[in-house]
Amino acid sequence: MTQIRNICAHHGRLWNKNLPGRPKLLSRPPNKWIQDVPNPSEHSMLYIHLCCMRYLLNLIQPTNDFTNRIIGLLSKYPNIDPKALGLKPNWENEQLWTTSKH
Repeated sequence: MTQIRNICAHHGRLWNKNLPGRPKLLSRPPNKWIQDVPNPSEHSMLYIHLCCMRYLLNLIQPTNDFTNRIIGLLSKYPNIDPKALGLKPNWENEQLWTTSKH
């Protein structure tokens, strides 16, 4: 997440960047997570990192609007290919993204 923060803070390109850090995922997360988990080869893409951020935000601030902000950005910039971010089909319908309640 630090790398993503630095890219954003310095106005760098993030939408199709291969991120050098790979998140270590819990094998059985205790809270809502995604069913369609990206393959390890896709862990350099943004989507899995966004999932981790959303997971933590749901714990820290359950009423966050992270999902709406991501959807808003995708609507505002329709030229961005969701596949370049590593987004899975119907990602916004995953339990992690649909509600903040545990």
